[in-house]
Amino acid sequence: MIRLLGYESEITEAWPHGHMKKAKELGIIKGLELNPEDLVTRGDVAVMIMQSLNIEMKGLKSN
Repeated sequence: MIRLLGYESEITEAWPHGHMKKAKELGIIKGLELNPEDLVTRGDVAVMIMQSLNIEMKGLKSN
């Protein structure tokens, strides 16, 4: 999701910590208890998708 939203170039830490940090900053994983070593559930992914819908995508030009 970070890549799709255009924020991957801002990640400075190794996978998955950098992606999780950016997702937290953007509010994608707000309210979720996630551990980098664990698998995410379908419910967690659904929450992340819903929270991503309100984030402005970088690099898009408006008409």
